[in-house]
Amino acid sequence: MPTPADSLRLAISLETSQGVLPGTPTFNIFRTTGEGLSFEVTSTISDEISSDSRGVTDSILTGATVTGDINFELADFDAFELAMSSALASTWAADPRATGALYPAAIGTDAAIYDSSEMQTFTIEKRMTSTPLDGGATSDLYQLFTGCTADTMTLSVTPNEIITGSFGFVGMDFTTPATEAGTTYNDAGLDPVMTAPLVTGIELLSHTTDGSEGTPVAWLTGSCFTGLEISLNNNGRGLVCIGTLGNKATALGRFEVSLSGSLYYTGDEPLDALIDQTEYQMRVTLNDSEGNSYFFFFPRVKFATATALASGTNTDVMVEFTMNALVGEFR
Repeated sequence: MPTPADSLRLAISLETSQGVLPGTPTFNIFRTTGEGLSFEVTSTISDEISSDSRGVTDSILTGATVTGDINFELADFDAFELAMSSALASTWAADPRATGALYPAAIGTDAAIYDSSEMQTFTIEKRMTSTPLDGGATSDLYQLFTGCTADTMTLSVTPNEIITGSFGFVGMDFTTPATEAGTTYNDAGLDPVMTAPLVTGIELLSHTTDGSEGTPVAWLTGSCFTGLEISLNNNGRGLVCIGTLGNKATALGRFEVSLSGSLYYTGDEPLDALIDQTEYQMRVTLNDSEGNSYFFFFPRVKFATATALASGTNTDVMVEFTMNALVGEFR
């Protein structure tokens, strides 16, 4: 039989030096709905003239890069939080920039993470179980991707659905070892996935210059969000050097965050906020049925687009919008 995708075990291990797996590595298993990690190669054909025929004399491998996504349903598990530390380029600890700022009570604790510039890289291992088509013995197959950093992250919240997301990784090297690379594998657990009906808040608040909690925006009480996507992008890039197949290292670019979605059209305030370039805070709280939650705080956001269109009969007019998250003045 072929190798079933349901046999996949995906795990990540934090590296202390980019591209180098620790001597006794600990892997955290990643709960996933699918993945696209691959070693993408570039090749070219030789321009050499063959005296014997008009054919091509050789096909030559000229470059490669580790890239691809890991998709997931949002839940409370360690591998997700490790990957998020890579997406925000920091570790889970109090933000030193918050000293003296009047952050909301949920911000600034040890169980928090912030956008920074501390690159966090991982070795990612794929294990799948295969049975040869000739009926031979079942065996485990391994793929190992080193020097991986989370270049992008998305979370999507849609009414009456599971909250889903993905990480987009860029890395350095790829091997196919005969055995597993880890010394320890930590189970991901079975905490329930987070769903849109359990979201306790997608809030717009007035902007404050010190990071303290603003007041709720009055016009939003007459409407509600019908969709939200949070997108993080590190604009990472691979560093390519002569003598290396694949990336020698990876580097971070500008950290960008956008929020897009829709809400019911009950007034022109979002359109006016776009024109006036009104600044807000935004708070998003995502929960599961057992009380686990992730709280996202954006101290300064602006509308980048906002439209209200009557698309057709038997439909409600929605405000479709995008927002950009910006650096706060208190930093």
